[in-house]
Amino acid sequence: MEPVHEALQILKKATQIEAAMRAPDGIRIAEERELHAMRDWLHRHPDVVAIIESVSQELQKPLQALSVEEIGPRRI
Repeated sequence: MEPVHEALQILKKATQIEAAMRAPDGIRIAEERELHAMRDWLHRHPDVVAIIESVSQELQKPLQALSVEEIGPRRI
């Protein structure tokens, strides 16, 4: 899987898990571990994360609404 596609999927999933953590019933330990693994991956790929965040701001779209096609290979 290409880094931008993987990073976008991870960012979206991490956002979902973080929202679940704030819910009254919380989340399971396994999901919290998954979130830590996602954050580690994102920390190792700051350039890809920066590209995605830049496109999100440029297009004035929330991260959850972005697609890989909108980011495009030209940005890498």
